[in-house]
Amino acid sequence: MTVDRRERLLAALRYMVILARPRLSFYAQVPVPPSFAHTRILLGVPNVAVRSALRMALHSHGYRAIGDTGNFVALHDLLQTEPPD
Repeated sequence: MTVDRRERLLAALRYMVILARPRLSFYAQVPVPPSFAHTRILLGVPNVAVRSALRMALHSHGYRAIGDTGNFVALHDLLQTEPPD
C-alpha cells in the first residue's frame, strides 16, 4: 500500500468517525412529569415581554394551564373565577 493511499484511507476513517458521533440538540424536549400539566398558574405582570417570557419558560418546563394578565382588575377577576394552585 502506498503512503498516499494509506493517508487517504486514514482521512476517510477520521471523517467517518466524526460523522458517527452523536449530535447534541439544544431543542430536545425534556420529559414532563404528568403532575405539572394540570397545575394552574396565574401571572399578573404588567410588562408584556416579561409576561410572555415567563409563560414560555413555564411552558417549556411542563406547565400548561397558565393564565396571564397585565392589569389588577383582570387579575382580581381571574382569581375569583379560577384560583391558581
